Amino acid sequence: MKLLKKSVGIALIAISAILLPSQMPSAFAGVADCIDIGSPSSSMSSSALTITASMSVRCTSSQIGITGGGPVYEVVGESFGARCSGPYSLVNGTYGTISCTIPIGGGLGSTRYGATSTQIRIWFAWDFSTKFITASHAAIPSNPSPVITPVPVPVPVPVPVPMPVPVASPAATPNALPSQSSQPVQVLQHCTKGTTNSNWHCVQAPLWEYSICSSLKSGSLQKYSNRKWKTVSKFSGERNENYCPGSTIPYFVANIPEEDLPLGTYKYRLNFPTQSNKKGFVDNFTLRVLMGDVGKSAL
Repeated sequence: MKLLKKSVGIALIAISAILLPSQMPSAFAGVADCIDIGSPSSSMSSSALTITASMSVRCTSSQIGITGGGPVYEVVGESFGARCSGPYSLVNGTYGTISCTIPIGGGLGSTRYGATSTQIRIWFAWDFSTKFITASHAAIPSNPSPVITPVPVPVPVPVPVPMPVPVASPAATPNALPSQSSQPVQVLQHCTKGTTNSNWHCVQAPLWEYSICSSLKSGSLQKYSNRKWKTVSKFSGERNENYCPGSTIPYFVANIPEEDLPLGTYKYRLNFPTQSNKKGFVDNFTLRVLMGDVGKSAL
């Protein structure tokens, strides 16, 4: 009898050892699984629709991975003028706000006429995990068609002829206008990717954007041209707990220049000089000028 009880006890321990691992949370769960998104709200003006939502992080270091987060925020169904921002470096316990602005009217305005809800997509390049949140709002108005004023065509005045001349072929109609075929509008996009911010980020030309979190506050934006680095502009970072939480790298540095560049690839860098060295810390990045709609795969 004692031998039977002992065998039953060993069997139960073995079954427990088999069952317990399957009940434990996976160490390889997607980053999106430990991000909480909520409280969507919207506001609309005559020129833009703004969507906001709260975001909190409860991820472990193994879930976030070596990238430290790096989420991408996008408006589903919008590919031109829509712009989104939100927390970039993810740390357990971080709270922040996601904000997306969608222009209304004009060449870059939304074409989702009559839509009463908008969906925001948050995804992570490290593991491609994705999360969505939807906000309701007033119907997006249609873009009014431009009023075309007809151009008056001068009526030709006949010239008197001294004697009749036989006409060999019919004359061309003076008012005939050449037919014009509609040409598709070619769109340029500017895409950046660098040493620190290693995910491609694309916006419609002539604007482009490259931003990082830094322990140093100020420096210069430089472009490599004719085998030399030339300073384009100066910059100064700002403390921003939403993008750069903590005290190690508290400064949010964002460069949003406006340039008309031909198709091609260009080298830039952020140079943070120190007191002992004019080239203290350097963050190199690449700017590509591509043909195609923003948001579509053109890389």
